[in-house]
Amino acid sequence: MSYETLTSKAAALKADVHVYDRRQCVPAANTHIFQVGCPGNQIRANGAIRLLVSGCGRGGTHYTWEMLNRLGIKLAHEGLAEDGGVSWMYAFVSNTGYPVENSRKLLGKLHSQRGKLHGQRGKLHGQRFCTVFHEVRHPLRVLSSVMENDHPYFDTFDRFKATMAPGICGSYGAQECNKVQKLQREMRWWLAVNQQMERYAHLRFRVEDTSNRVLCKLADFPEWLCNSDGRFHTTTETEVQPIVEPKPASAEGGGSGGQAAAATEAEKLPVSWEKLEAIDPELAGQIKAKCLEYGYDLDPSKTPQNKASRNFAAGRSLRAW
Repeated sequence: MSYETLTSKAAALKADVHVYDRRQCVPAANTHIFQVGCPGNQIRANGAIRLLVSGCGRGGTHYTWEMLNRLGIKLAHEGLAEDGGVSWMYAFVSNTGYPVENSRKLLGKLHSQRGKLHGQRGKLHGQRFCTVFHEVRHPLRVLSSVMENDHPYFDTFDRFKATMAPGICGSYGAQECNKVQKLQREMRWWLAVNQQMERYAHLRFRVEDTSNRVLCKLADFPEWLCNSDGRFHTTTETEVQPIVEPKPASAEGGGSGGQAAAATEAEKLPVSWEKLEAIDPELAGQIKAKCLEYGYDLDPSKTPQNKASRNFAAGRSLRAW
């Protein structure tokens, strides 16, 4: 999608998103963007895929994938489907595969109607995306979620991160990256992933306050799908599932009825700016700068999460994706 078209759409929708200027060719190496006529953009037949949504892990990609599928867009989580994929791992190009490739695992094994609906594509290798969305979430929420939910030991995903962005390992290098304190690695990873997405994404949006209906329209899916009540969903749920909308903040930045402050307190974020600064003041300063650049206040309560989305859990039939 052209810069002019996307800018016009965002303005018409009054969407508070950032459109990156991609009127010049992006270096093809280590990016997934498809730009007609640009060097290195040769692809095999059916190698141009419609949409990629990516960003830092624990940044809300699972939630975005779920909501877009509830609307009826055929996307796979950590994999590829007919319309594309939503995966934090796809921020980078890996020539040796990805730790999770759900569509590959399901190939030849999934014979349900759901598999037919999604049109499994297989693993991501050499394909490029016509539209790339950069998803962001307040860094304190991302880092808190990582520290609360990810394994404390150095696992497959950590090794993948070290391979894709060796800089997160500091002086140790990828082979000894486990010697770096986990939170420090994740701080470096958060910055590396977002800088990577800035290199080639078409658009950046905040997951907390961007409607998935708006994302649907910005990705140029039909209005009847984006405005639907979920009846065209591509999940195996037997009942139509609600499309969760963001809860806007009040003019004072506290959320309607003071709910934002309560929501932030309820989150009980274990990671604070003070904790980041104690680990690496310079790096914390860089993350703060990005936080502000992305339109956030340093206080996450100023960009409240909808309680429904904060407590969101995938339907039982969706965990296979």
